[in-house]
Amino acid sequence: MHAFLAKFVVIFIASATLLASAPVHTQAYPTKPIKIVVPFAPGGGSDFIARFIAQRLGTALGQPVIVDNRPGAGGTVGIDAGLASPADGYTIIQLSQGPMVVANPGFAPLRPAHCRRSPAANRERSP
Repeated sequence: MHAFLAKFVVIFIASATLLASAPVHTQAYPTKPIKIVVPFAPGGGSDFIARFIAQRLGTALGQPVIVDNRPGAGGTVGIDAGLASPADGYTIIQLSQGPMVVANPGFAPLRPAHCRRSPAANRERSP
């Protein structure tokens, strides 16, 4: 009986491993244009960086990347516009330290609940 149980366990583990390693169907990304929200006016340094990245990202992904400038309120307008967009991975918010200080999490209770999300990535850093 013990030998039978041992063989059963080995066969079960082997079949589970084969099933787990079967090819998985993944979704194609991106399937629509990507938007980069810049919380500053066009023509500045942040806009230049966003357009530089958008051009290369669009070429690499094969989809258009749109730069959406939303100046106002020290960057808070742009941050709110980016946070209010659907959380589907098609909106990137380009941030700098100024708007992060103005629109810090301490002001989160003043924002709608759908805007209270943490940043997914930190692209720019300062010492």
